[in-house]
Amino acid sequence: MTVIEQLDALVLDLLDSASAIGPTACLVVLFVVLSLEASLFVGLFVSGEIALLVSVGALGERWAVPMLLVAVLANTVGQAGGYGIGRGVGPSLQRSWAGRKISASSWDTAHEVLRGRGARALLTTRFIAFVHAVVPAVAGMLRVPFARFMVMAVAGATAWATVHTSLALALGQAARAIGYSWTAVVVTVVAAAVSGTVLYRSVRRVDREKSAEQPEPARP
Repeated sequence: MTVIEQLDALVLDLLDSASAIGPTACLVVLFVVLSLEASLFVGLFVSGEIALLVSVGALGERWAVPMLLVAVLANTVGQAGGYGIGRGVGPSLQRSWAGRKISASSWDTAHEVLRGRGARALLTTRFIAFVHAVVPAVAGMLRVPFARFMVMAVAGATAWATVHTSLALALGQAARAIGYSWTAVVVTVVAAAVSGTVLYRSVRRVDREKSAEQPEPARP
């Protein structure tokens, strides 16, 4: 058995396990996983995209709306939790043992986008691998107003859940219809998330370089 076949078997076993526990329990597990994934640190090790894909594969398209609602609620709760941690612990969080497990570039990117765009950054950073796990905590550390944070968190969570639920449905249907390897589907989702991160950071770097090249206005 090839590595791809072994991975396919693993994914199918995971789908069977998700199907066996029943729709309600599956939605509860999805809520817990996505809540943790959207909060601080956990999103560095757990992929919300994969969790949603597995849930769609297990439950099918008739459960798409409940899964979408669960994804929105879970993301909002998770981001609120990350905000609370950041606000409660403060800047020392970044210097803590757990904080040092996060790359300096992820912290720097989170600080940069929040200082530049404030809570509006939540609309786009939720789609960026690794960075999205840090942004809510940094928002709390910078004391972004909670009401504004929550408005943007809900908007970002809704956008993320809509896009990825639709993507999971499309990929799941393709896998069933044409025998598309489930491993290839998973790799496609992960690659899309990583590519988005690379593209976002490349654009930010170009913007910084352009800003640095602009001459300072002459002083009178």
